Amino acid sequence: TGIPIRKVVRKALIEDKPIMGRGHYAPHVDHTREWIKNPEGQLSEAFSFGTTVAEVEVDPETGQVRVLEVTAAQDCGYAINPMVVEGQFEGGIAMGGQGGVLTEGHQWDGGHMFNPTYREYKIPLACDMPQIDPIIVESLDPNGPYGAKEAGMSIAMSAAQAYCNAICNAIGTWIHELPFTPETILNAIEKKKTRGT
Repeated sequence: TGIPIRKVVRKALIEDKPIMGRGHYAPHVDHTREWIKNPEGQLSEAFSFGTTVAEVEVDPETGQVRVLEVTAAQDCGYAINPMVVEGQFEGGIAMGGQGGVLTEGHQWDGGHMFNPTYREYKIPLACDMPQIDPIIVESLDPNGPYGAKEAGMSIAMSAAQAYCNAICNAIGTWIHELPFTPETILNAIEKKKTRGT
C-alpha cells in the first residue's frame, strides 16, 4: 500500500530534491514497572543499564593522570551492528571520562566564555584515548527495533563516575569539582597532607 523507498530515493536524486521525513514517538506507559512513577509517561520504551571500570595512574608530583585501561559493559538489547555499538561505547568514554572529567572545562566571566576555541577549550583526541575493552550484553528488548535499545549514553555517564572514583581512590581523597586538572589533583593531595589523613 505504498511506493517502494528505492523509487522515492531514485526520483529525488534524479530531480536533485532533498529527502525529508517527519515523525514522532510517544512511548507506551507501563505502570507495572516498579521504577516508573511518572504519570506523564516514560521517555523510552526500554531502558539500558551498564557499568564502566577505569584503571588509572596518578603522578603525585605533577598531578598528571594516565588512564591505562577502561572496561565498559552495557545491555543494549540486541546489537544490530556490534561494531557501531562498540564505537558508541568508545564515544561515551571519550565524552564522559576523557572529556568530561579530565579535559573539558568552560571558563566564564560575566556571561563571556574565555576559552571559546579548540585551542583553549580542550577536548580528547584519538591519541588521548586509553585501551578500551567493550562488553556488549544482549537481552532482546521486546519494544525496541529488532530487540535493540540505546547504546552509549549510559556508558558516558558511568565512564565519568568510573574516572572520578579511580582518580580519587588513587590519591586517597575526594575531589568535588570538574575537570580533574593537574592543579585540582595537586590541591586535593596537598589538602589531604594538611589534614593529616
